[in-house]
Amino acid sequence: MLLTATHTIFARRIFLATLYLSLAGLIYFNSLSNGFVFDDRHYISQNYLIKVLDGQALWELFSSFYVWDYIPVTLFSLSVDYWAYGLNPTGYHFSNTLFHFINSILVYQLVLRITQSGRGAFWASLIFLVHPLQVESVAWISERKNLLSFLFFALSFLSYLRGRSRLLSLLFFLLACLAKTSVVILPLLLVLHDISFTNKNIKNIFMEKIPYFLISLGIAVLALLSHANGNTIRDHPDMNPMNTVFSMVAVFKEYIIKIMFPINLNIWYPDQVYKSLMEPQVLIAILVIAVYVWLICRSYASQRVVFFGLVWFVIALLPVSHIIPFPQMMADRFLYVPILGLMIAVTAMIPALNRNACVLVFSVILIFSLLSITRNRVYQDDLHLWQDSVEKNANNTRSVMFLGLSHWGQGDRDQALKILQQAQILEPKNTRAALYSADIYTQQEAWQQAESIYQELVQKNPQNSKYYNHLALFLGNRGQLKESLRLLNKALDLDPDYSVAHFNRGIFLDKIGDAGGALRAYQKAVALDPKSAHYQYVMGMFYMKRTDHPELGRQHLKKSLRLNPDQSSAKTIEQTLNP
Repeated sequence: MLLTATHTIFARRIFLATLYLSLAGLIYFNSLSNGFVFDDRHYISQNYLIKVLDGQALWELFSSFYVWDYIPVTLFSLSVDYWAYGLNPTGYHFSNTLFHFINSILVYQLVLRITQSGRGAFWASLIFLVHPLQVESVAWISERKNLLSFLFFALSFLSYLRGRSRLLSLLFFLLACLAKTSVVILPLLLVLHDISFTNKNIKNIFMEKIPYFLISLGIAVLALLSHANGNTIRDHPDMNPMNTVFSMVAVFKEYIIKIMFPINLNIWYPDQVYKSLMEPQVLIAILVIAVYVWLICRSYASQRVVFFGLVWFVIALLPVSHIIPFPQMMADRFLYVPILGLMIAVTAMIPALNRNACVLVFSVILIFSLLSITRNRVYQDDLHLWQDSVEKNANNTRSVMFLGLSHWGQGDRDQALKILQQAQILEPKNTRAALYSADIYTQQEAWQQAESIYQELVQKNPQNSKYYNHLALFLGNRGQLKESLRLLNKALDLDPDYSVAHFNRGIFLDKIGDAGGALRAYQKAVALDPKSAHYQYVMGMFYMKRTDHPELGRQHLKKSLRLNPDQSSAKTIEQTLNP
């Protein structure tokens, strides 16, 4: 009898694994032909931290902030992919799909353990797998951090529920946080679980979670430091935190709608800032929240699983609720963890399905699957991604700007200029769009138009060093070396640690014959930004060809090659090092 039961459980697991793997493959197969998009260049193609896999590289992964993140576990995963696939995006997309498949299995196990309902676990995990909101986390390689953090998050939760090894649960939680910091809410979810389903004393519930809270606190501090280092922490709209509160109330309502009706999804939703409680969207959102709170209160007494799922959704949204303002108020990827709470609540409301209900649920899953397959193609390249975003909202200056850059990347400069001008019309303060326009005019040798924009940017932003640098680079390349150096000196007066200005100053000092000054400028640039493969390359070649210290040049060239083995100068470096 025991053997038969064991065989049945094993057969069920094989069936579920086969079903979920088939669905994941069917839905995300067309993403395998997609390329790198948007932030993928930061995390993969231009990321020096993932391109060498050895002891020194591991130390750098875990001891460095990268761009605006501290995500060493995710970067290690990307490093393994780079070792296996190089810069072939197909391999990275395959890994993302595999992680999402594993996560759906873990969701089944987690919901089963929490609710003791095989039916609820099946439907919740199936919807989690196929939901179109998950596409952003799977089809966009950069969101590997979402997938990995959830994987370790689920393992930590399961280890806690099984009660076998608290140390193992803590280890998984730490790994989850080192993949993406938004999972720091796990201790609150563990507290929620114990309040919902156990008879533990409330004091004991919190006391035994202290190690989890300590990890959360440490990771939260690291996250704030990394974002401060990357300049991604923003001010509240109009410097008023209440505007953020009103706006995020509306976002909560939008999230509920997107989960129920996942259409018009967007890589970058424009921030809708509301400044009054009486604005219609805020009032509607408050009504939705009132109903939601009523459901929470009602379910606590009679349907603890529903209560647990509804509160899970709220807790899991805390890290992305703009308590600390970041660049985006709303994004599909922010729902990868929260959505599971609503799936648990909804499936628990349907304890048994009759034939008609089964047909309805299967229809929803089929529709969601088709929407996900269609959504995957949006991520095939930057042009399709930003075309889709602009089609959804043509008034979003950021999306319009990135669409212009996508046309530029594909060589269509005229169309790029036209679209970048639209971005500036939508938001006259969009100086990035103006700067990109000037760069394109420079490539087209439309010198007058380019200089006019550079000069205007300097005049309107006299305290911003980067505009002096851009104008200096333009004029220096046009032969106006003295004026270029004057502007670079001005940029460095404003920001003495501006490595780019030091580097460009080295270039133009070398052109006027001041080799000593050029060497000192290059040295300063390398000292300020030692992770720049290009700076290391130029510094190395300067030592090799212009000084009596070629051994120093070899050191810089080796460092350059280690930082970026894919750089265009790689063959030149190898030939110089091994003549």
